[in-house]
Amino acid sequence: MAAGVGFLEVGDCEADVVLEDVEILVAMDVMFALLSAVDKANDDIVFFAVEGGVWMFGIDWPTVLQAWFKCLSQACTPVDYARRAIDVIDQFDKIRRTEHIAAASRLATAAQRDALEYTLMAADQ
Repeated sequence: MAAGVGFLEVGDCEADVVLEDVEILVAMDVMFALLSAVDKANDDIVFFAVEGGVWMFGIDWPTVLQAWFKCLSQACTPVDYARRAIDVIDQFDKIRRTEHIAAASRLATAAQRDALEYTLMAADQ
């Protein structure tokens, strides 16, 4: 699995999380792992292109990440929310980082928003 994008662990979830949110997150974790594997360009994935990479898939990252942030905010602790949101943004669509961080902040709980801001500030230092 790629560094930075980890699978959801049971311990990362809040006690009262809706099972549907966890199932969506697990499915998206699998998708992120597959996309990471494509970007690594190892021989274990057949990809017919002159220049391979996730950028060729035409993924609408703002739409995908907003749906993911919504589920993530329902299922994860503040620290895990911040870490996972930043890691996935930076791995897959860093060029629109500011836009995605704003969306992640809008969809976060107050505690998750604080953790996101703290994590971003700590990374900048």
